Amino acid sequence: MSWLFGGEEEQGAPPNGADTVEALCLRLQTANMAEDKSNSVRVLRKMAQSYKVEVGTKAVDPVMLLLKEDSSDFDMTVAAVEMLTIVLAPTSKPATPEDVGVMLTEMFVKNTGNVEILLKVLEENSFDVRLATVKLLSVMLTNCREKLQSCFLKMPQSISRIMDLLAPGSNEVIRNEALLLLILLTSVQDDARTQEFTQIQGIIAFENAFEKLFDIIQEEGQIEGGVIVQDCITLAKNLLSCNESNQSFFREAGCIKRLHAFLDIQTGQGVIWPAQKLQNMKMMLSLTQILLSSSNSSKNIAETQAKLQQQEVFSVLCRLSLSSELPQSIFASSLLTIGDAMRGSQQNQTVFATLGGGRALVILLNMSFTTSKSFEDRCAALYCFQCALYKNLNMKLKVAATFLPSGGESGPAAGPILCAGLVSKDAYIRWFSSLALSHMLVSTQEAKEKLLRVAIQQQGNRTSLLYVCISALPTVQPGLPESDRLIASLLILLSTWLSECPYAVRVFLEHPDSISFLVAQIKGSTSLLVQGLAGVTLGACIAYCDGDGKFSKEALINHVKSGPDGIDTYLNILDRFINSDIFSMAVKAPRFLDVNRPQTCWFDVELAKVFRHIVVTVSATINQPQGGGTLSPKAEAAGASVEHHEHIIASYKELIQQQDQEINRLKTEMSELASQQPTSTQTDSGDSAELQLKKQEVSELRAELELLKSNQTQNAQSDSDKIELERVRSQLSDLRSKCDEAQAKASQLEKANEGLQAELNAKPEQVPSGNTNEDAEMLQAARADINELTEQLAKMQEQFAEKDEKIKTIEMEKRKAEEEVGKLMAEKKEVEDAAPVSDESASKVSELESELEQVRAENEEVLVYLSDMDTKMKKYRDRLKALNEEVSESEEEDDEDDEEDEDED
Repeated sequence: MSWLFGGEEEQGAPPNGADTVEALCLRLQTANMAEDKSNSVRVLRKMAQSYKVEVGTKAVDPVMLLLKEDSSDFDMTVAAVEMLTIVLAPTSKPATPEDVGVMLTEMFVKNTGNVEILLKVLEENSFDVRLATVKLLSVMLTNCREKLQSCFLKMPQSISRIMDLLAPGSNEVIRNEALLLLILLTSVQDDARTQEFTQIQGIIAFENAFEKLFDIIQEEGQIEGGVIVQDCITLAKNLLSCNESNQSFFREAGCIKRLHAFLDIQTGQGVIWPAQKLQNMKMMLSLTQILLSSSNSSKNIAETQAKLQQQEVFSVLCRLSLSSELPQSIFASSLLTIGDAMRGSQQNQTVFATLGGGRALVILLNMSFTTSKSFEDRCAALYCFQCALYKNLNMKLKVAATFLPSGGESGPAAGPILCAGLVSKDAYIRWFSSLALSHMLVSTQEAKEKLLRVAIQQQGNRTSLLYVCISALPTVQPGLPESDRLIASLLILLSTWLSECPYAVRVFLEHPDSISFLVAQIKGSTSLLVQGLAGVTLGACIAYCDGDGKFSKEALINHVKSGPDGIDTYLNILDRFINSDIFSMAVKAPRFLDVNRPQTCWFDVELAKVFRHIVVTVSATINQPQGGGTLSPKAEAAGASVEHHEHIIASYKELIQQQDQEINRLKTEMSELASQQPTSTQTDSGDSAELQLKKQEVSELRAELELLKSNQTQNAQSDSDKIELERVRSQLSDLRSKCDEAQAKASQLEKANEGLQAELNAKPEQVPSGNTNEDAEMLQAARADINELTEQLAKMQEQFAEKDEKIKTIEMEKRKAEEEVGKLMAEKKEVEDAAPVSDESASKVSELESELEQVRAENEEVLVYLSDMDTKMKKYRDRLKALNEEVSESEEEDDEDDEEDEDED
């Protein structure tokens, strides 16, 4: 090996790569001079390009040992870190588990000490060392993110060291690389999120990440900045995604206000929008949508909406969205953000409706009906219109009022535009109009009845809007392009219109072609979508009709029964429709998820709820026994809430799981206390303490039971929480049985005390006068018993006071429950099926009364026990007086007080 150390070349073949790497590693471990070590590391770095596996398996450990011992030689440290980067870099993109670099990275990270050494090297005050180390960590995160995340969580201050690279004054190059590193650290698919990832999100956020990121954005020029601004927004999005704790911190840190400075820009003519500026705007709008995502809790969304309004960010977004000069590439994103910002917020909805001289809704409808715009932009405008009406009865009624002439209109109104869209030959214009009108009618009985008075001029005659929709159905020729969308659009509107509106159902049934067309589509259409919507529309007629004769429920059901297996076929179509891919896609989010494929976009989650409600109700109506009458409003409401039960049950299960954990913790503490309690059977003080402990545990468990009951007084009851209540009662019963056993032991000790009293009574006969040593010992023991009984009496009195407070608390809850029953009875006395609600509340009162009686019974037992203790103590004092022993003044005063109490009684 003289060639390696500068000597003459040996005879024979030159050494191979593995031998060379091994020789270099040996030299690295045995060399005394820093220059020799540095030269070896440089050669290894060069060989890593061609001999990745050899260097990765043999040289990594010696190099890491060198970095651990001394990293002050910056040139050598940089060479070592760069060698590791070359070795661990994946050979394919994207990296696969079979990649050599990935496998070497997994081996490297398996030793957490290696990661700790790199983080220590990161603190070196050298630009080259820090830059090389950050790049190495980025490569490692690319290969095995989850394992490296686990390493970071196990090492204190690991993430803080990386965050320090973003501090003001840091080198821009290192700062930018650190941004990319943090983006890799916080990037994960939604289905791959782990608890460790959520913890890392929180740690980074609470290292003032948002403040640092917005400082960098401001330094880089806000929206006009380059790719660094985009990286900052990307990291902020990663930290906010699916993490409501970070979202709350984002609001509290005042970051909503900093959105205003970013979004408040000019949009008029002459404004230039470079590609990077458009990308920065898209990213910031996407970040705002994360804060308003439907996956967040309603409380979190409402707080964000309020903050956007308070900081005037909502007004800026509205101005941008309605601007005619806004670039098309961000038009849809801006409208979706506005829709999310006002969905369910009446304050923001009112502000939006006043924009554009009160024509904001009309502007949105015109955008939806403009065929020159992309399908994505038109769907975004429709979504914004729907959000403006969502859960806002006043807004819906204002739109409904525009269908009827008032004489005060100064321009185009929403009503005539929607009517024109319904009779359009363009399938998508009719579809947009039907969806917009359907959202206006959802849960709005007054608007449904008001629209029945609307008439449209057709061929010289005025025809009601409902009849126009019915008459347009048979005119669609099957098999033509978009014929299914033309039919489905009208069926979506009709089913929503007829839902829970008997008056509309009567008008619909009076049309001669209405039922026959629906039955023909159910039996003959080749599209499951058309079959299902026709079945839902017919189901609305069956569920909500209140007529007689040919318009009765029985007559409509007979239409369904016609033909073999009529009912089964009809219900099967409804079931297939509810479980179809189209329906499943609709219930995932309040807006269309895949606008690039119009064939998947038909209706959204709100209309899906209406259809599901109709299916549940009509199924119950058809399956109920003959003569059973119609479903009550209470039953219909129960059917309508089927889709919410799973969420309610899940929330109760989570609550019960938490209470299980708390009860298990109490049991563990009980076991520990029991093991620490001295087991003495010779004195009654030990058993008394055990009895007190048991009763205290019963009291704690009863408090847990009261907490469960208070949590159960929600709007809906599930079977799971009732089962949990029974389980807790069973636990309470077990503890009561243990308490009874402790009381039995106390009774045995009372008998022992009676034996002691008998011995004291016999003492005067054996010793007429004076005190012997045995008497002194007996008297000392008697005093000890009196002291113990005195302490026990004080404890029992405290316990009695606590129980007295509990009685008062239960009585207050009883009064509240009685008031609740009275209110419910007053509200529901006109509804026949309101009895279950009152019975349920009455059962709560009964349960509270039962608990009250149990506590009172226990208190009576405690009072009896206290009285017995007082009597025994008085006898002991009398016995001491008979033996010519002194009794303390406090004890005599207690006796006098007891005698006075007896005289008063």
